[in-house]
Amino acid sequence: MSAGAHQLFWKAENTNNTAVASGVYWIILRVNNLQIGRKLIIIR
Repeated sequence: MSAGAHQLFWKAENTNNTAVASGVYWIILRVNNLQIGRKLIIIR
């Protein structure tokens, strides 16, 4: 992957293509020795 800004889109579906339930989910980005985590709250 080249340097620069990148985007990732999640349709809030699981691996069975079913919508995930309301709740708190964690997004974790790992690059080399860096790890950044953010909370994602889904309310349906």
